[in-house]
Amino acid sequence: VRRMPELGIEPRLTDPKPACFARTARPTWCWSDWNAIRTRARALLASMPNVTVRECTFAVDLIVRDGALAGVTASGPDGLFSIACKSAVLATGGFGDLFEHSLNTPDVSGDGQALALAGGAQLINMEFLQFIPGFLSPAYKTVFRETALPYAARMRTDDGRDLLSPYLSEEADRVACIRERATHGPFTSRGISKWFDIAMMEEILQAGADRGFRLRYAPEIREVRFTFLTDYVRWLSERRGVDIVEDDIRIAPFYHAANGGVWIDGDCQTAVKGLLACGEGTGGIHGADRQGGNSTGSCLVFGEIAATAAVRYAQGHGLAKLPADEARSSLEAHYGRRPNARLKPDDILP
Repeated sequence: VRRMPELGIEPRLTDPKPACFARTARPTWCWSDWNAIRTRARALLASMPNVTVRECTFAVDLIVRDGALAGVTASGPDGLFSIACKSAVLATGGFGDLFEHSLNTPDVSGDGQALALAGGAQLINMEFLQFIPGFLSPAYKTVFRETALPYAARMRTDDGRDLLSPYLSEEADRVACIRERATHGPFTSRGISKWFDIAMMEEILQAGADRGFRLRYAPEIREVRFTFLTDYVRWLSERRGVDIVEDDIRIAPFYHAANGGVWIDGDCQTAVKGLLACGEGTGGIHGADRQGGNSTGSCLVFGEIAATAAVRYAQGHGLAKLPADEARSSLEAHYGRRPNARLKPDDILP
C-alpha cells in the first residue's frame, strides 16, 4: 500500500469492511481514476531509458530449448517476429472472454495459460473459477454490489413466486441466506448463501438466459451512508445512467476471476526455466474461494517477486541465438506439423 504512489496509484481509505470470505472488518484501500493511473503509469515507463513498450503486439508462441526459455514469437503491426530473451514474465490475466458473460475486458482470454502449456509448463486448479452477478440490463456488464442485496425488495420470480421458498422453507433461513450473501461477491457453495445463486440460476434457465433475474430495490437504499453502498448508488447514476430504485435491473452470473492457472513456485518460476508468471494468470496461490483483496496482492506482490527472479535468472544465463526464420518455424513446429494439420501461421494470424 505504501508503494502504490510509486506505481501511479493514489489510493484512498474507506470504511472498514470484511473482505469477501473474511470474518474481520478491516480498513479498505480503493482507487478508481483509471485514466489518471494510466497517464501516470505511461509517464513512469517513458522515464525508463531501457524499457521499450510494444503496443498492439501479441505473444503467439514461446521458443523453448532443452526445457529452458530461449525467446518469444510475437505478432504486431510489422508482422511476425521473434525476440531472443533470457527470461520472460507472463502477466496475461485469466480467461474471462471464453465465457458468454464476463466482467473482464475482451483481451483476458487465456492466452498466457495456452502459451505456457504449449511451451511445456503446467497448469493447476483450472476448475476453481469465481462468478459474480452482473447487470444484463439496463447497463450491460455493470458489476453487482453484494452489500446492496439486503435493500432489495422481497425477491420474486417473474410469475410472482418467492425466489427462495422452494429451497428454504423457513423465513429465518431466507433472511440468513440474504444476510450472508451480502458479505461476499463471488458465489460459494460453502454456506447458506449458495441458495440465492442457485435459485437465481434456476429462474434464469426457466425464464430464458437472455432475460436474467429481476431485482427491485427499496427507496431506502438512497439514504444509506456507508462508503461501499453510498458510492455505488452514486456511481450507478453518474457513470452508468442507472437509477437503482426506478430501473428494471436484471442480473445473471458473470465470470469474475480464475483462481487457477500456470503453476509457479515461490519465486514465480514455472516448469520451464526462465519462464515466470504472476497475477491471475497463475494458480496455486489461492484456494477455491479467494479472499477479497488478495488478487491485488497476487498482481503487485507476486509481480515484484517475478520481476526480481527474472532479473536474477537472466544475470546467470546467456542469450540464445535465434535463426532469422525462427518466428515462422517455431509456430509451424507447434501447429503445422501435426497429423492432418492444414493450417499455416498466415491462416491464423491477423
